[in-house]
Amino acid sequence: MSDEQKRWLEPLGPAESALARGLFLLDRAIMKSLFRLRVKGLENLPKERPFVVTPNHLSYLDPFAVAAALGYRRLRQTHWAGSMNVAFGNPLTRFVSWLAQAVPVESDRSGVSSLAFGAAALERGKSLIWFAEGQRSHSGELQLFKPGVGLLLDHFRVPVVPVSISGTYEAMPPGNALVQPKKITVVFGEPLNVDDLDRQGEGDRPQDRIVQALRGHVAKLGDR
Repeated sequence: MSDEQKRWLEPLGPAESALARGLFLLDRAIMKSLFRLRVKGLENLPKERPFVVTPNHLSYLDPFAVAAALGYRRLRQTHWAGSMNVAFGNPLTRFVSWLAQAVPVESDRSGVSSLAFGAAALERGKSLIWFAEGQRSHSGELQLFKPGVGLLLDHFRVPVVPVSISGTYEAMPPGNALVQPKKITVVFGEPLNVDDLDRQGEGDRPQDRIVQALRGHVAKLGDR
């Protein structure tokens, strides 16, 4: 992990925390009023940290929906993995990502970078939100998961919570800058044991079996 990435893991100061809380309240107000956000399964989140949260990825609205669903107190104990090109592409998005406690991950080094970042976050007792598809789905269908989350979970076998997001694709699909006031639902599944995922999945390597089985759980959650 680079010195730049380590800097993003440092806790926010009092002024930055106050600003982050204000942005969260604005986000939650928008999600509840404009998108009629509905949240299911929050009781499934482990009481003890750390754990990993793996939502599907349909739209730029997804992180805002997950943040509003989780609540501010949980978010302060959570880090995000953010795309270097998207979440950190300009000074404004870098600033917002910093307040959200995101860390920049380079897409061409996703395996190594995610493992290093995940290790640092989990070792600090923080939970981690990781969009395992690596990019938004342009069809609305669940894509294959990238190997980074499998590498991470193979080394740090903490509970992993599958998450299904629906409605964000209709509200703001990839390639569309206009937002439609569609209903958004975020469903948190029951926490999964990585050893079980390792046994359930197919593949020659543990990380392959883990991501294959984890994707299946996210897909089933979306079919409910």
